[in-house]
Amino acid sequence: AVVVEREKLVPILDLLQHSETPNIQHVMSSAAQGAVVVTSATPLEAGEELFNQYRSELEESMPYHRFFSRFGFIPGLSGNDATYNDDLEQLLRDKSSIFVAQTREV
Repeated sequence: AVVVEREKLVPILDLLQHSETPNIQHVMSSAAQGAVVVTSATPLEAGEELFNQYRSELEESMPYHRFFSRFGFIPGLSGNDATYNDDLEQLLRDKSSIFVAQTREV
């Protein structure tokens, strides 16, 4: 299988909690198929919670728009905040780097 790395928000996979030592790994099988293959990185017991690594040490400075496109949320922006919807709408109007790649990041 040809492995293609690209930005993707994978339903269900984006719901997993973060761990520096994830117990799953995932790759996109090919651009044509668009399938994401998830396998265990360690032996798993029935009922064991699955953990993903949101970003590696190499990606510590990942721009927010990439974080959002991969995981569907932005670190530090909580849906529980009273002003969440207003803040989110303003970020979109301002074409914030949280959602939009800036020239220097491309």
